[in-house]
Amino acid sequence: MAKIQRLGSHASRDALRLHSQGGLGNQILMFLPLWGRARQLNLPLEVDVNLHSQGRAFALQDVLANLPNVSLVSAGRGHFYRRTIGRTCSVIEDSRTFNSRIETLPPGSCALGYFQSWRYRELLSESDLQLFRQALVSQLPQQPYSPGGVSIHVRRGDYSNPGNREFHGILGRDYYQAAIDRLGIALNESEIRVISDDAKPALSELLGESLPAAPDVPSQRSMWEDFSAMVHSRDLICANSTFSFTASLL
Repeated sequence: MAKIQRLGSHASRDALRLHSQGGLGNQILMFLPLWGRARQLNLPLEVDVNLHSQGRAFALQDVLANLPNVSLVSAGRGHFYRRTIGRTCSVIEDSRTFNSRIETLPPGSCALGYFQSWRYRELLSESDLQLFRQALVSQLPQQPYSPGGVSIHVRRGDYSNPGNREFHGILGRDYYQAAIDRLGIALNESEIRVISDDAKPALSELLGESLPAAPDVPSQRSMWEDFSAMVHSRDLICANSTFSFTASLL
């Protein structure tokens, strides 16, 4: 496991820094373009995990320990720290669109945001993406499934809360049925895995004539087991969530 160093709140002069935040999917999507830019400059990347003390836990320690020129750092505390870096960061994502400043980040820069535009992926070479994928897959739990099958990700949980529902939207049966039809999946002949943070309501919502009577919905499967199931699926139907979107990229 990578050790966390105590450093100042912004990047060292001869490094780039990412202020990581969010869940597993967001952590990966943030890391890849910043690591890509650091690799272009032949600089180390410092991944600041401090914001995770106020939100979702940082999940990539063991993965990043197997990558070159990556270190974990932490400085500052809580909401005051977020406000501080929010005023002084080199690149702050202010919309969902691509911020071209990230392509020319100089040494000593830091970045704060979720970086979800597909264009950020272009900062990482194919060889480095494969290097990351190998490091990630080596940490995934062994699959209890046969290779292939179909994973269906249904995001509910906090998306169902007032405000979040209106902002993110909820994908219902029509969306999933359209995806099934488009893929031409013979569901009655496939191994089905329903991946959801609220499995029972998701299953009752999706069950219909086109779905088998008993898709696989383990009640106590870990985040990493779910992610591994999606990465190793033959077909993956994503939700409007970085969790499954990131799995589809890998």
